[in-house]
Amino acid sequence: MESSTISSGVGIVWRVLGVAGAVAVTVALAGAAGPRPAAEGVTGPPAGDDGAQALLWVDGVKNAYPRWSRDSSRVLYESDRSGRWQLFLMNEDGSHDRRITDGRFDDELPDWSPDNTSIAFVSDRAGNQDIYVMRADGSGLRRITRPPSPSSDGRPSVSPDGRRILFNRQVDETIGIFVIDLPGGDVAPSGTTQSVNDSIT
Repeated sequence: MESSTISSGVGIVWRVLGVAGAVAVTVALAGAAGPRPAAEGVTGPPAGDDGAQALLWVDGVKNAYPRWSRDSSRVLYESDRSGRWQLFLMNEDGSHDRRITDGRFDDELPDWSPDNTSIAFVSDRAGNQDIYVMRADGSGLRRITRPPSPSSDGRPSVSPDGRRILFNRQVDETIGIFVIDLPGGDVAPSGTTQSVNDSIT
């Protein structure tokens, strides 16, 4: 097992534990005045001497890839608690934890838009790993990339102006860096109403 601790320099510590190819992540706020109360769902996280405090820990569940909203009020992450990878949101203190995707597909590797209203992520709902965008409430789903089979796309990163997405495209053993313009000029324009639980082909 490998572990690493990454500090952002602003009191945020991410402790990442790699276990058999999977990733479990503990997100914590370090250096806060006094101890933070345990968030709902925290059930015996591993003790450490680094000062990190568990924001979310459920035994036997992988809660992974946490991403701060740009205003630091919410945490977006993925979890396998339903049997498939789904996307969840919670407040920065671990409260109000809720699922924002709920389907027969794996939805993972999310990233926020600059204005916190939309999310880019990876899903296999069309039979391949493609990049999708949706509003933060799960509406306005759009498929963005259509890689040639059998390649796959992953790890989207929304540009600071919200108009483009960087991502990886893998073909066999080669992984490249790609960029794509977003149709309509932003991540989730008004007028798109498809549910995130629907399949897009």
